[in-house]
Amino acid sequence: MEFSVEKCMGEAGLGLKPRQDVKNIRYEDLRDSLIVEYRTRGRASVFTHKDGSEYIGGMNHLDDFFKGRRATEISTDTIRRYIESKHKAGAADPTIRRQLVLLRSMMNQARKEGRLRFAGIPHFPMPPDSKPRKGFLNPDVFVKLRAALPENLRPLVLGVVMVAE
Repeated sequence: MEFSVEKCMGEAGLGLKPRQDVKNIRYEDLRDSLIVEYRTRGRASVFTHKDGSEYIGGMNHLDDFFKGRRATEISTDTIRRYIESKHKAGAADPTIRRQLVLLRSMMNQARKEGRLRFAGIPHFPMPPDSKPRKGFLNPDVFVKLRAALPENLRPLVLGVVMVAE
């Protein structure tokens, strides 16, 4: 990228953050902003470590790979290297996908807060997701199955069906 005073003045006139400010944003800043947003919205996926620090489920994998990186260093190529490292570690595509959704949410949250530009958010090549579940029971088979169960297990099976609906 070429630096010019005119370009900087034009970007400032548009209300865009100066490049040097964007360069100071690190992965940890993105992560912490998303945790605050999730906690504020009452999302159930925010957990607390024994030491009192908060995290979102699956975030530890991202922390291990992206720790200390500037947000501007997280590119499509970096994301591809992350996917490759997770494959080598034996992670399934849907698991990697869910982790990348978190990273993408972090970057979008920073964009909403005016900390990153839209153009600074890379393309996220996503591994395939899980296939939809199959093999559900139709109602008449379920009634027969429930009737065959011992009386003490019937409320449990009914509770599972109600949660799934």
